[in-house]
Amino acid sequence: MSRHPARPGQGEGHPGLELEDDMRFQHRLWRIERLGWVLMGLLVVAAAAILGPGPLARTQASGGRLLVEYDRVARLHTATEIDLRTGPGTTELRLTGSLLRDAEVHDSFDAPLRAAPDGALLLDAMGETRLVLTPRGVGLHDLRAELGTTGESVDLTLLVLP
Repeated sequence: MSRHPARPGQGEGHPGLELEDDMRFQHRLWRIERLGWVLMGLLVVAAAAILGPGPLARTQASGGRLLVEYDRVARLHTATEIDLRTGPGTTELRLTGSLLRDAEVHDSFDAPLRAAPDGALLLDAMGETRLVLTPRGVGLHDLRAELGTTGESVDLTLLVLP
């Protein structure tokens, strides 16, 4: 049996087989695969941090004396909490937006709720108030909280997932 010398880049490491080895290309491909796995892992970690109870799940928005803390992502038919903080003293808060139209408001701790003729929700806030509601519609919902005395307001957007 006679053996033919292998051409450069062909048949090396595979005697008797006509396979091409391009190790430079193979190493480059492995690097790209590892980069893909790292990016996939980062995507999973980011999704878990936003959708779960991680550090990115809650956010806050402020305007003047008004501070609103809420979950970025809420679940359909699951209660979510919105914390409203005002300065000292009793202040009327006016809440409007698609979130109130597409949600069932359960409770407001430390502040009585009442409805305005135009569909807004009014509450007398004193310091810190927690509003508990259950979204009934999927998608992006907006909420505007406005201080009745000064007109300072905060706009926020909440994503509701199934």
